Amino acid sequence: MLVGGSGITPIMSILRTMDRRGSIPDVVLAYSAVSEDDMMFVHELRVLALRYESFTFYERFTGAEGMLTADQLDTVCPDWKEREAWACGPGAMLDAFSSHFEAEGRLDHLHVERFTLNLASGGEGGTVTFGVGGPTVEVDGATTLLEAGEKAGINMLFGCRMGICHTCDVPLASGRIRDLRSGEEHGEPDEYIQTCISVAAGDCTLTL
Repeated sequence: MLVGGSGITPIMSILRTMDRRGSIPDVVLAYSAVSEDDMMFVHELRVLALRYESFTFYERFTGAEGMLTADQLDTVCPDWKEREAWACGPGAMLDAFSSHFEAEGRLDHLHVERFTLNLASGGEGGTVTFGVGGPTVEVDGATTLLEAGEKAGINMLFGCRMGICHTCDVPLASGRIRDLRSGEEHGEPDEYIQTCISVAAGDCTLTL
């Protein structure tokens, strides 16, 4: 399993399913992130590696070690040509590994999951209030609520920043927002919204 950044999300689901069944087969996970703080589920993955001898967890911190390149696969997983491989992460990483597998005649054994955020039109923008009676910020219709909060100095939770992991979900206290993926507007009070893929469709208030 070749993973970069938030590409761990679908892989984590697979590993947790295996764990619930009480068995992880011979799996090597090579996971790259900028730093330990940026590596999602790192502690859970380390526990799995201790629990199952058949599960090898290779951690790569690109801020200090640089990107994991395709020619380093022989070191990370010497028998990679004998395995099925699943890859999920940034497009450049996936392209590089795809080219390498193709050159080695192994492209049919590489299964790639690409996350692409196809954005619909933005919202109207407006005044976003972070917490009832809390700080406010004026935003345009292209700035996500997560980005707006960060620019305003608000401690916003986030994970994938792509609408996958739901770490950024907060209740909408009032107003309307637009989902950038579908273009749909939402405005039900106390409805949980994903701030990383939502923009203001007029004035709105988030419950923090």
